[in-house]
Amino acid sequence: MKKIILISLLMPIAVGYAGLFARAAAADAKPAAKESGAASDKSDSGLHDSEGGDWRDPDSDRAKKLDDKTVDEGIEARLKEYTSIRRKKNLFQFRMGFSIGAFGYGILGPRDSKEEIFKYKYEKGSFTVGFRGGIEALFFLRKRHCLSAGLFYEQRIIQVRIIDTSMFTMLSGLPMGFVYSAPLRKYVDKSNIDTNYFTIPVLYRFHVLDEFYIGAGLDVGVLFYGRARYGVFLWSRKMDYARRLRPVDLGARMVFGFTMNRVFIEVGLGCGVLDYDRLPGERHSIYLTAMIGYRI
Repeated sequence: MKKIILISLLMPIAVGYAGLFARAAAADAKPAAKESGAASDKSDSGLHDSEGGDWRDPDSDRAKKLDDKTVDEGIEARLKEYTSIRRKKNLFQFRMGFSIGAFGYGILGPRDSKEEIFKYKYEKGSFTVGFRGGIEALFFLRKRHCLSAGLFYEQRIIQVRIIDTSMFTMLSGLPMGFVYSAPLRKYVDKSNIDTNYFTIPVLYRFHVLDEFYIGAGLDVGVLFYGRARYGVFLWSRKMDYARRLRPVDLGARMVFGFTMNRVFIEVGLGCGVLDYDRLPGERHSIYLTAMIGYRI
């Protein structure tokens, strides 16, 4: 009987202690949950602490910069800042490109022409290869669109038969009129006319894929050298051919390219817009570029 009375007295005391312990445990769990939720929100929002500290800490430098802004206004301002930075990174990029390659060159139009004592015959189907190399600046807009401008050296070689009637008159002793009308081209070898240009290409490129692009643009070429060597049999002479050409050449070109990492391969096909030379008859240039380069 005494045991039953003792147990009945101890039961209310045990239940009271159990309730106090449960309430204390629940109170300790609430701050931890708040801290975990704040850390999760901070990680998801992308607002990381920097040297200025957490802007929600009233003693931090960042909180002082917010002045009288509310918490919601501060969060909105930070989100706008990160969004602006992210857009700027994707919107515009600048790179430099270096490339070298081959330059194929030919002439379209009338093959025969004449000037004073000279007669010229452009070779049919002649397409010669020279050197091309230079640098260009590339401005990327949203990764797909690219505008570029550069400076290139181009070696443009053409083949022409140059007939100097005064030379034939001197060698044969025949009258100039007779020599001028005679078919002398078969006695003259082909001459390689070496012309050199500084070219400024302005191109637009569109990246269909990350690795493949197509483009189009203009090439402005400035002539700074033009020499030719011609002769009859063992007798040869040099000629300044630059004065017979246009000092500025304008061409339109399409390009197709492939890039991997920072190495690129590009092929272009273009045609001259202006008359190629100052001789009678209208002629235009046609050219092919094959380049390999590296972008930094």
